[in-house]
Amino acid sequence: AVVSTQSTGDLVWRRLVFDGPKIADLKGRVADQVPNPTRVEVVTSVVHKSGINAVARASSSGTLKSSAMTHAINLRTHVSPPLSPQNKGNMVGIFHVSTPENEEVTLGWMVKEFGKSKSKFSNSCTNASNGEEVCSLVLNNLKLNGEQEVYNCSSWCRNQLYESDFGWGKPLWVAPTLSKAKNAMCLMDTREGDGIEVHICLEDKVMAMFEQDEQLLSFCSINPSIICV
Repeated sequence: AVVSTQSTGDLVWRRLVFDGPKIADLKGRVADQVPNPTRVEVVTSVVHKSGINAVARASSSGTLKSSAMTHAINLRTHVSPPLSPQNKGNMVGIFHVSTPENEEVTLGWMVKEFGKSKSKFSNSCTNASNGEEVCSLVLNNLKLNGEQEVYNCSSWCRNQLYESDFGWGKPLWVAPTLSKAKNAMCLMDTREGDGIEVHICLEDKVMAMFEQDEQLLSFCSINPSIICV
């Protein structure tokens, strides 16, 4: 099965803001298992972990489903030789992190698996001998277990969106314009540059559980005023 975003309930968006010190704390929590994790790795992992727990609490069975978090990756720097950053077109690949059924995983495990999956996909693309092999790798990575709960993630971090100036000054706040899609999320830098905003869409009954996750709430604020971002 390919990546699916079908929903059986109403969908709602939330904005999570992880400031720089909280992300540093997250990194410290997993430092014994993962040396020097990135901001995106730790934030995506804690959100994914909270998401699968919320799905279990919102279900009638209460059991943990197997899940997969897909991540879009810019292929320009992951092929050999690397392509110019100015190269036009959708040069995007997908790698994913899967979790087992009926087995609760730790945050450290999630971050470690994120790094392993990203490195494996990146190395495969770098070692590909031609464009056809790269395309084959990208297409094969879109195939997932149809029974998994799938989350789709894209990171816009480090794109310097707050440096944009179209003649009336730099923006106070930047946010994506996204249609409602089940389990979709987008990561963006905060205005200060060291934090991350996560825009996430979940089924309403799952979001109700997600917003109560104590571990998640210890690291982020939900829908704070943009004036304070």
